[in-house]
Amino acid sequence: MIKKQRFEEHLPNGSQLSGYNYLHYPLHKFHIFGSFDTVYPLWPNSVGDDYWHKECFRQRKNCNTFAVEYVKEGVFIFTHNGMEVECQPGEIFLVQMGSDNSMRCKTLTAVKRVANIGGPLLQTLLSSTGLDRVFCIRPEDNREIDRIFDELYRESERTPYNSGKLSALCYKLLLTLAEQSVNTSRPEELQKAIYFIRQSLDKPITLTDIAHHAGVSKATLNRLFQEHLQCSPVNFFLDMKMDKARSLLPYYQVKQVAAMLNFSSSQYFSAEFRKHYGVSPKAFRCLKP
Repeated sequence: MIKKQRFEEHLPNGSQLSGYNYLHYPLHKFHIFGSFDTVYPLWPNSVGDDYWHKECFRQRKNCNTFAVEYVKEGVFIFTHNGMEVECQPGEIFLVQMGSDNSMRCKTLTAVKRVANIGGPLLQTLLSSTGLDRVFCIRPEDNREIDRIFDELYRESERTPYNSGKLSALCYKLLLTLAEQSVNTSRPEELQKAIYFIRQSLDKPITLTDIAHHAGVSKATLNRLFQEHLQCSPVNFFLDMKMDKARSLLPYYQVKQVAAMLNFSSSQYFSAEFRKHYGVSPKAFRCLKP
């Protein structure tokens, strides 16, 4: 029995899709809308759940679709024009038209909710909200996004479905994503720098490393951070390490956390933690329930 199989497809508008299937994965439980009343400015091409296995892989060149990929279980690794980002449950990846992108599953299995959206208003709306410059969203509150997906699913199961309501739900979803995205007004170079930093908290990276991954000079990198985040890249990196440390301390000893985040010593880690939070990591552990 062949468990893993490669495939390649040439799609309209010069788009290419390739990758690997594994057994029955990826399993697409989608409702595909074969036709839609063109009087509406937005519409869902398909909505549904997507079940993945670690052995699966997808790659698109010159992507011919826009999709909202909402991670619900497991961890996905997405790339956008060569920039890799890890998406945890509750986080969202936007598949942008014209981009080169790929996706795979880091955990053994993973599940995401998907809405493929089209329509004559799409590009204008993405541009006006800044969503065309965003490829990963980490919402502060997922409740409204969950409600919209639930409504999309319920409406897609109706016979006949309400085209006007589906169009309105697509519009509502994009506006909600724009509101939830703290990255909407940030340049792509800054997003790349932030994602690189967040994925390198256990590594000894330098300002040169960050600038290289962002594709800008160190001077430009410093300007972008000061302009949009009011801090330096180095301070942002340290802030993220401290935030990560705070989330680890309830479960690991101080020495373990210092080692996991690549501090030269537990004493140096403790001193930096105290500077940030006014309490030692040992005392912080005692404060946690």
